[in-house]
Amino acid sequence: MEKTCNICQVIKNLEEFVTKNRVKKDGKAAECKECQKKRNKEYRDRAEVKERKKEYEKHYYENNKVLRDNYHAGWRIENKERKKEYDLEYRKENAEKIKQYQKSQI
Repeated sequence: MEKTCNICQVIKNLEEFVTKNRVKKDGKAAECKECQKKRNKEYRDRAEVKERKKEYEKHYYENNKVLRDNYHAGWRIENKERKKEYDLEYRKENAEKIKQYQKSQI
């Protein structure tokens, strides 16, 4: 079956529409996935949306510090060897950077 997108007016296969609208006979949204993706990107790129997201993330970060710390502590315990390997590799690759940092702290 095929359907016309309400935004781009192109006839497309039903598989190119998101299953979203159960009221409709075909159960698909009025806009195709491509148009929906484009509309969502335009929305996310708006300044007020970016600012709102930034505020939400800041608020979440502050209110869930203990939860986050517990999660990371648990991960470090469960992945001790992996963390050790990563730390060694990081120190090798960033030896100069670490020396400069340590000098600046004196």
